[in-house]
Amino acid sequence: MPENNKNTRNIIVVVFDQCQVLDVSGPVEALEKANAALGNACSNVRYSISLVSSKVGRVNTSGAVSLTVDRDYASIDNGKLASLDGLIISGGYGVTEAINNSRVILLITLF
Repeated sequence: MPENNKNTRNIIVVVFDQCQVLDVSGPVEALEKANAALGNACSNVRYSISLVSSKVGRVNTSGAVSLTVDRDYASIDNGKLASLDGLIISGGYGVTEAINNSRVILLITLF
């Protein structure tokens, strides 16, 4: 989950059943490439990325790819939100249900 190092940029990616895999993999891959470039530049700044969902475990995307999520919405308390630097909500068929979830609304509101 979010790290407390002042040089770490904490990013949460909200995923849900039937989310678009590209909406998850694209931003995550871009941030990981940034981590590699920052590392090559001898920078101690990095991105810490967490996938979160309504449940821990397997999340089926609309693209025949499953994601494994080890954090649920309830695991993100206000203290962890204080160290949050970015919030990405994937798109897809389940987005309406996801953004109507009270914990996701809290994430959006407090972020």
